[in-house]
Amino acid sequence: MKSRLTVGVIGQFLAGSTLAHAINVTKTAGGFARLGYRVLLFCQRPAPGVEIDTIAREYAEPLIEWRFPPTSPSLIAGDPALEFARWAIEECRAARVDLVYARHFHAALIGAESGLRVALETHAHVGDSNPLLERCFQATHGTTHARLDAIITISPVLGRHYVSRGADASRVRVVPDGVDEALFTPPSALPPKPVELVGDQPVAVYAGHLYDYKGIPTILQAAALLPRVRFVLLGGLPEDVSRTQATVAARHLCNVCILGPRPHSTIPSYLWHAGTLLLTPSATHASAAWTSPVKLGEYLASGRPIVASDIGGLREWVHEPVVRWCRPDCAESLSAQITAAIAEDPAAARVRKQIASSLCRRLSYSSRAHAIVAAVERAVHVVTFAEAE
Repeated sequence: MKSRLTVGVIGQFLAGSTLAHAINVTKTAGGFARLGYRVLLFCQRPAPGVEIDTIAREYAEPLIEWRFPPTSPSLIAGDPALEFARWAIEECRAARVDLVYARHFHAALIGAESGLRVALETHAHVGDSNPLLERCFQATHGTTHARLDAIITISPVLGRHYVSRGADASRVRVVPDGVDEALFTPPSALPPKPVELVGDQPVAVYAGHLYDYKGIPTILQAAALLPRVRFVLLGGLPEDVSRTQATVAARHLCNVCILGPRPHSTIPSYLWHAGTLLLTPSATHASAAWTSPVKLGEYLASGRPIVASDIGGLREWVHEPVVRWCRPDCAESLSAQITAAIAEDPAAARVRKQIASSLCRRLSYSSRAHAIVAAVERAVHVVTFAEAE
C-alpha cells in the first residue's frame, strides 16, 4: 500500500446519529485520519438543515471527508441496502481507495468482488442466520481478486463462532471497541458541571441505550434503594426514553433524571462530574458473553469509578481495581458497589486511574485503526481469536 492510504469507510447510518453503531464507525474513521490517512466516510446524508461542520464538531472528528448518496430514483429503486453499497463501492473505486473498511455486508462483498482490499467489521451475534453473513464467511476463502481480507469483531467469543461457521481463521481478528482519549480524558481544570448534575447529592451516571438488557431495570431498582444519590441516564431511542420516564414516574423516583440522547462531544462533561459510572448489562441476555461496549473505554478515560456487571464479555477486557464488580441483575449488589465507589479511598483511586489510563492507550481509536490496517496486511499486531484464550 501507499505510504499515505486513502481509506473508504462505509456505514449506512444517518450522519449525526448518536447511536453506538454510528459513533463507533465514525470514531474508527477518525482513528484512520489521526494515523495520517485520507478518510472518505460514506453514509446517509444528515437530517435537513444539519450542516457538516455541526456534525464534525459533535463527533469531534474534523478530518473526515463526508460523502452522501444522491437522492436519484436509481439509488432508491431496488433494495436500499444493496443500492447504497453499490453506490459507495463505485465511489471508492473512483477515488482509488487503498482500503475499504465496511460495517455493511453488501459493501464488503461487492468491494471484494471488485478487487478492493476490504475489512468487514461485524458484531453479528452467535447464531445469527443472516445469509449475507454466511457469504462473508465464505468470501474469506476467495481468490486473491475476490477475497474478503479481514473480518473484524469485538470479542473472542464471536471470533471463534465465526470460524466455526466457516470463516478463515487467519482472517478473523478481534479488536475491542475504542475510545477517543483526547475527547474523554478530563482536562486539568474541569469545565462547570452540566446543569443536571448541579447540587450536593453524589451522582451516578449511565450513558447508553435504555434497553432492559442493558440493565436499566436494575439501575432503577438501585435508585429506589439509594434515595440520596442522583441517577442521571443519558441516551436511548425516543420510545425507550418515554418508557423509562413512565417507569420513573410510576415508581415516584425523584432522584432519577432521564436526559435522552446528547451530542457525542458533550458526553465527557457528564462523566467527569459523576461520583460513579454505571455499566450494568444483564446476564440474562446472550450478549453478556461477548459485549465490548463503546462506553467502557469512555468511562475508563474519564478517570471516574466504574461499577460494572460481573459478566464474561466485560471480564475479557477489564478487571479489578479498574472496575467494581456487582452481581448482574441484582439491585442490592449494585447499590452497595455504588455506595463504595462514591466513598472511594484517594490512594485506591490513584492506582485505579493509572491502570485505566494504560488500558485506554491500548483502546484508542488510532490503535484500533492501526489494528484493522494490520489485519488487512495480514500482520501480527492484533490479537486473533485463538490468541485471546
